[in-house]
Amino acid sequence: MKFTTEREIMPKSDSYDVVIIGGGASGLASAIRLKKRFDKILLIEKNPRAGGKLDDFEWNGFRWDKGPSVFTEPNNIDQLFELWDKNPREYFNFEPLDESCTYYFPDHSSITLSSDHEKTREQIESVAGAKGREEFESYLKESDALFEKVGDYFISNPRPTARKAFKKELTSKYKHFLRKEVRQSLHTLNARSFSSEYMVKIFDRFGTYIGSNPYKMSGLYSTISHVEINKGAYFPIGGMRAIVESLITLAKEIGVEILCETEVQVQPQSDKTYKITGDVQVTADRLISAIDHMTFYNKILVDSRMENRWRKIERSTSALVFYWAMEKGVKEFGVHNIFFSEDYQKEFSELFDQRRLADEPTVYIHISSVAHKEDAPNGGQNWFTMVNVPAGVLPDEAYREKMKEMIAKRLKDQFDFDLREDILFEDWWDCDRIQEHSGSYMGALYGPASNSLLSSVKRHGNVNPKYPNLYFCGGTVHPGGGIPLVLRSAKIVSELIP
Repeated sequence: MKFTTEREIMPKSDSYDVVIIGGGASGLASAIRLKKRFDKILLIEKNPRAGGKLDDFEWNGFRWDKGPSVFTEPNNIDQLFELWDKNPREYFNFEPLDESCTYYFPDHSSITLSSDHEKTREQIESVAGAKGREEFESYLKESDALFEKVGDYFISNPRPTARKAFKKELTSKYKHFLRKEVRQSLHTLNARSFSSEYMVKIFDRFGTYIGSNPYKMSGLYSTISHVEINKGAYFPIGGMRAIVESLITLAKEIGVEILCETEVQVQPQSDKTYKITGDVQVTADRLISAIDHMTFYNKILVDSRMENRWRKIERSTSALVFYWAMEKGVKEFGVHNIFFSEDYQKEFSELFDQRRLADEPTVYIHISSVAHKEDAPNGGQNWFTMVNVPAGVLPDEAYREKMKEMIAKRLKDQFDFDLREDILFEDWWDCDRIQEHSGSYMGALYGPASNSLLSSVKRHGNVNPKYPNLYFCGGTVHPGGGIPLVLRSAKIVSELIP
């Protein structure tokens, strides 16, 4: 794989065709796409290196990805290299995961979803019976159909506007929004689709992939399970960080300028250009915000009216993440492991309705060293251990200790494993650290929550009519958060710019 590490320290020009604020996956993808049409493109990143949430760190031979860990739809990455007639495999490699995730329940039973669907069906039948297997197959067929009829269109195109609401390509989709599975909540859909509580919990869990509440969000989001189960889950060789490293390398090869450790503000000009000030002084004919739109309005463009307008929108969850270097770890674990709470509905009520730290949250443990041994030395394991917390609610030391004790007890009961004795090193992230590093408002992982059928319509679009030649991409705007969607947002923006 080709990686380029050198970076620019000063801009090469006083003016640019396009300036992009934010060097995460969406900013890099926008730069790569737009370089096909524009000569001078500058990408500005406030951190020491580009990559956004797809950052990593090391300790004594252990390596952790700081942020997202689920990788689907690798074709979104490949497209960027193919656009430039490059072989993606010379820059970035991945492999399908044999086991996408193992789900552990409070009664110590478990179900593993596998790329081998027959194995998955056998697992489900062992816990939920033959009826559970049939319900699983029917559900995936329906989520596939819903994705093809509605989901794929809306995440691949700009957010619909009133002016375009009656175009035939849109009106043909409206009837699908009247379907029962779309109008009811994701949990209600799942409870009606599965007779097994185990299966209901598994498919409710997909709502958290966009930081939202399955008891309130639309059943439309059942399409998330289609992407992971029907299309497959993958592991990027070198970890999630390798994704953006490959994009940085490509961007530099094709002539995109990248400035890191650079903080700026922008001012709209009367000729519809933008003046960038701060650590650099340049002008831009077109400007792209590839950061949280709240942070953009608060710190970059400084528009208090816009900031106040969007502050009213409910935020998605944040997280408390422990990074543990484990001397031995649990050999039964796969790459992705989820331990469900006893009362799932109570957990989401605490997170969203009461906006407080959950007493007994669901625990997610990601261990990249299971697939990539180089991420942990001497047979150890690198644990990325996460619980959801409300955006803007800071877990204190007492809560962190409470979570460690809860996790330790669960592992001792189920695997006779002594967590505290096995930890060699610990670090952690919370909403404050997430906001400081990535600029995510209140540390929300996915920007606004998607807790209603109209959430997608209320989400910030890819343009703001108040500001000509200003565009938005990334996880907090249309079509949403997660690597596949932020890459689609970059494609949408690149096609919106005339």
